[in-house]
Amino acid sequence: MSFCVYGRIERKSLNEKTIESYLNHYFNNGYRIIKQNADLPTYEIKNDHNKTIVSFINEKKYPYNIYDSDIVNSEFEYHQLLIFELDKEEITVNCYIEIIKFLRFLEEEIKSRILVTSDAHDEICLLDDKNTLWSTNNNLIKEIMSYFNP
Repeated sequence: MSFCVYGRIERKSLNEKTIESYLNHYFNNGYRIIKQNADLPTYEIKNDHNKTIVSFINEKKYPYNIYDSDIVNSEFEYHQLLIFELDKEEITVNCYIEIIKFLRFLEEEIKSRILVTSDAHDEICLLDDKNTLWSTNNNLIKEIMSYFNP
């Protein structure tokens, strides 16, 4: 059984080659990245502790690209989507932290806001020009926040 964390990218900023390049650049130490044959660009990222499947959706269109966001207090329109699929039994707070760190790196590179959400915790944060706006909905998010804001 798995569960997903989503990086909802506001502007269309990536393509299959650039996302692969960013994944390889960020996860270059201690990780193996395996490109999978699938309809969507999909990558398996493994280290000694866990495995994450990352899928890239190049274009989301209306009405499927609207997320009703409490963080921005309105609808958040996004045009691309990264899906991080995690094994439910292996997921830890560190998994969330690593995904958010990667998405923060990506946001700085592409200069596009990214709304981070998950199946279990709804909104987590909005990454916007080196700022992070956090949801305050639950204790897990507070624990993740403490890593970024000690």
